[in-house]
Amino acid sequence: PDLMKVLELNSADKSVYRFTRIRNVDDAPLILETSFYPQYIYPKLTRELLRTHSFYSLLYEAGIAPASAVDSYEAVILGREEAEILKCRPGSCAFS
Repeated sequence: PDLMKVLELNSADKSVYRFTRIRNVDDAPLILETSFYPQYIYPKLTRELLRTHSFYSLLYEAGIAPASAVDSYEAVILGREEAEILKCRPGSCAFS
């Protein structure tokens, strides 16, 4: 419900893409970023398109220019999977 409110979705438009990406600094993983986008803005998205294009470039190609974004961060304890991706110990502190 909170995500639907932030994305201004109603019950008919409740399908959402969830992207998780690793951001590297000096070739080392630093940030595990998760983004959410309403599916209706690019309904024919595939994994292959995301492997070869940035999501924003696909939006621009479709004539969509994002005007704003909402970022949120919170302190978290990393689980095993996230810690492995970021090459640190499970239980480490991080921002999410």
